[in-house]
Amino acid sequence: MKVLHINCVYKKGSTGKIIYDLEQYNNINSVETLVLYGLGDKCISKNSKKILNSFLLKINTLYTYLSGYMYKGSMMATLKTIKYIKKQKPNIVHLHSINGHMVNIYYLLNYLKKNRIPTVVTNHAEFFYTGSFTHVPDESNQYLTGEKENIVNAKKLTNSLFFDKTHQAIQKMKKSFDGFEKLVITSVSPWVNNRSKHSFVLKNYEHITVLNGIDTKNVFYPREYQELKKELGIKEEKIILHVTSGFDNPLKGGKYMVELANTLLNQNYVIIFVGLDDKVSLPSNCINVGKVYNQNKLAEFYSLADVTVITSKKETFNMIVAESLSCGTPVVGFKAGGPETIAIDKYCDFVDFGDVEALKEKVIEKSNAKHQDIYLEAHKKYDKDIMARKYIEVYKDLLKV
Repeated sequence: MKVLHINCVYKKGSTGKIIYDLEQYNNINSVETLVLYGLGDKCISKNSKKILNSFLLKINTLYTYLSGYMYKGSMMATLKTIKYIKKQKPNIVHLHSINGHMVNIYYLLNYLKKNRIPTVVTNHAEFFYTGSFTHVPDESNQYLTGEKENIVNAKKLTNSLFFDKTHQAIQKMKKSFDGFEKLVITSVSPWVNNRSKHSFVLKNYEHITVLNGIDTKNVFYPREYQELKKELGIKEEKIILHVTSGFDNPLKGGKYMVELANTLLNQNYVIIFVGLDDKVSLPSNCINVGKVYNQNKLAEFYSLADVTVITSKKETFNMIVAESLSCGTPVVGFKAGGPETIAIDKYCDFVDFGDVEALKEKVIEKSNAKHQDIYLEAHKKYDKDIMARKYIEVYKDLLKV
């Protein structure tokens, strides 16, 4: 079996690491794996190929600004992709996060459909069924009905200077998907799966949930942390951990962590922030360790913490939940869609978005309830090999149809 994965990035970022993990597992298990990606370094592996450069990315971005269509540009990269498919003749094409101005999604879908190439589409975000948005805008039902709506800030959300093309885009996406003979839609959480299978664009196809996987054998497992604790000058305080790559992004809810910190001043708590730059001003009970690129070091921080807190407004999965639990640390956060449906309930609590007082109560409760066996259950749920085996089952079943 030969499988071609197409994704914006490869070997970095959450989806890029997933692609790499799938490639490694598949190659060991006699599944030939190829990768096409748009952004990052060239020649990462002999079976991968970069199809986009910085100049084309700028052109594609400009096209979006002018046209209002998020996924209609990138024709040169799309033609390269099709040429590669014709040459390699994969048994399965697996589409991941192919937004980010990587390809003309409509053109690529129509090519795969017309040539009856078995295709798997994974919802890492929601753009496949919204037609334009990585997350469904608040109060919008267009993704369910396909009917035209006046979506607040539609032009801003789609980086368009002049036009709101969101209605036309969802219609084009629906038309591109209609008529596939061999297509399976997978989603990274039960929440996304439910939204996808009831969506205007994808409701007529088979839907399967495949949770994202992480490396629980070599990276995310309980670590020794006494040296790290000493290094940070922490004594007997309870430790709250917040990991983020977008503190200032309203969807990530970073401001609520500052509010939480202020409510815990002069109490026996210290909050560690991972992923922030040096310019962020934090209360006195906070420690900003900056960006942590080494995943083994990140696993030490998870192991050190008594509780990990997430404050996102919308998430399709949330790798932090899986990573923290796999290191033996419970999680508290706001209800964001995906996280609460992939978490292990007895070790996690989620409250309404923005309710800092309720968040505080759950943080105090969970920080006193760390269990030695959290990681054992987490490893059975989030290990990357479980994810890879599930996808291979999806491929085999699709080829039987």
